[in-house]
Amino acid sequence: VVAASDSSFKSRIQADYVCDGTDDDVEIQAAIDALPASGGKVVLLEGTFTLAAKIALETGVDLVGQGYSTKLILANSVDNSVLSSTAKSNFTIANFQVDGNKANNAAANAIAITNGSNVNAINIWVHDSKQDGLVIIGTTNVVVQNVRAYDNDRFGLATWNASLTTLNVVF
Repeated sequence: VVAASDSSFKSRIQADYVCDGTDDDVEIQAAIDALPASGGKVVLLEGTFTLAAKIALETGVDLVGQGYSTKLILANSVDNSVLSSTAKSNFTIANFQVDGNKANNAAANAIAITNGSNVNAINIWVHDSKQDGLVIIGTTNVVVQNVRAYDNDRFGLATWNASLTTLNVVF
């Protein structure tokens, strides 16, 4: 369990990792990396997580927030994705918003999923990316459900050589 710096006091004292509002990607990535090789779940509590580097999604690891009240925002001048995976499978990202902070970044997709399989993106709000909100390349068995993509400079959802089994996106 990862708490944001502005999560409630009760949430922060019960969390395994507590962020300070700067480079929160460090704590989130540490929580992901601490899971066993077989995977598991990282829960992001309510609040704003400011990321100075992309979070690498891993096989078998679910990253789950508390809904719109959980916000991942790219820090200024990072120019990288907020979430990314390459050749990873069997994972879910769910129940949070991703803000690409396009006014303060020159380039990047908010979420980039490449060459994986069995991926779920559920209840995600992805917005203000300098490029695409959610890009899926060469990935099979993808479920995109209740994703809201808006105010991105290029596409809300972009796919290349991907097989989507379920698609429900609001632009």
